[in-house]
Amino acid sequence: MINNAVFAKTLKVAVAANFYPTLKIIAKEFKQETKHDLILSPASSGKHFAQIVNGASFDVFLSADKEMPQKLIQLGKAVESSRMTYAIGQLALAGQCQLTQELELCLKENKFQTLALANSEFAPYGKAALEVLRFLGIEESSKGKWRVGLNVNQAFQYVKTQNVELGLVALSLVKQAKLNERNYRIVPYDYYFPIYQDAIILEKSNNKQLAKLFLEFLKQDRIKLIINNSGYRLIEVNEKERYLSKNSEELADVF
Repeated sequence: MINNAVFAKTLKVAVAANFYPTLKIIAKEFKQETKHDLILSPASSGKHFAQIVNGASFDVFLSADKEMPQKLIQLGKAVESSRMTYAIGQLALAGQCQLTQELELCLKENKFQTLALANSEFAPYGKAALEVLRFLGIEESSKGKWRVGLNVNQAFQYVKTQNVELGLVALSLVKQAKLNERNYRIVPYDYYFPIYQDAIILEKSNNKQLAKLFLEFLKQDRIKLIINNSGYRLIEVNEKERYLSKNSEELADVF
């Protein structure tokens, strides 16, 4: 049991769209253990970043990447010492059609009619989806088939409602929707850069003590188990080296 002797009663959390379903579960656990509420605001990480820069009054930002929290630190908008990786995201190729081929063939043959992905300008999962298409050599040839969502949740809704044939989306959303295992394939880690999802306390917060308590709560083993079971990885297995070993050496300076 963690110490819940803090004064604030609510914490405003800006959360990446992909992690929202998981955080709703965690929020209930947090409430039960500490008696404090989380007010959750889901959106693409890019949208949250813009809101925070423009003065939005969040206490904590759970991003779908590590770059935006770092930029907020550089802009003096976030507490550098509070930054932590709370999950490593995974991509899945999902569709209402039965996927009988291996993932690489299913995409590389480019016989699908439509493909959903998140907006790569705002959503890290959209950026990762582009990296997969680039890795397979079909980025340009498949562009006319893309259906781009504002965030990965919207991209997955295109798949779930059968408005598209396939989607490159967050594995966590696939698991949350309980898709049949025949209807998705997990994308190999070395097809895209690791999706480190970082959390950080914002400088504008008046609830920094409670925010720190919440980030410590995310480190509990039982909460890590919830995150892991929701479709995220928690343990690094040389992701950088695995990716770079299969891709161009000129990508090394990205890390």
